[in-house]
Amino acid sequence: MPSAGTAIRSCSLSLALGAAFALAAHATAVAQDLTHAAFEGMRDGGFVVVIRHGKTEETPALPEDKSPLDLSNCADQLMLSDVGKEQARAIGMAFKTANIPVGKVLASGYCRAIEMARLAFGHVETSDALLMQNFVPAPGTPVPPPWPQRVASMKTLVATVPAAGTNTVLVTHFPNIRSALGLQIDYGDAVIVKPTGQGPPRLIARIFANQWSSL
Repeated sequence: MPSAGTAIRSCSLSLALGAAFALAAHATAVAQDLTHAAFEGMRDGGFVVVIRHGKTEETPALPEDKSPLDLSNCADQLMLSDVGKEQARAIGMAFKTANIPVGKVLASGYCRAIEMARLAFGHVETSDALLMQNFVPAPGTPVPPPWPQRVASMKTLVATVPAAGTNTVLVTHFPNIRSALGLQIDYGDAVIVKPTGQGPPRLIARIFANQWSSL
């Protein structure tokens, strides 16, 4: 039979763990509420949403993009998996349900980024500023600006105030987001940024891929 002291310690540990779990649950709920409020705050426009494309399908035959690469040839590129396509549709539904106005939608020239944008928003333009760091163009295809210039251009896009009453969407890749914003985000995640028109833009919120369906 455990001693009284052991029983008291066990009870105290259980209470402490219960309190810790309750605090964690409360913190999670607060964070979700803040994310939801930030997302709905885009109804009047004026924000830039930077999205990492959805999860890709890697196969033994194509474990990564071929290099050099002709961007018009989707067969040589990693494409969205079924999960990635569902992530794109969830994003589009979240914007539609919350009545978030979308103006300009820009994506890198990679097929997966273009497909992500089209599935989510129905329209897209491509931008060299959003091309991956290691992109090497195939001979005879357009050559984009050097990587440092592309990063600078993406920073300009993020800092550009959208047309009145709209929000701008950028669909790009992990290296671009890390270099332009200093953030590491996963497939289907996004960050909401507020351009100020003067000085650097403000990071408002991060949205995780599994949160889109609850927004």
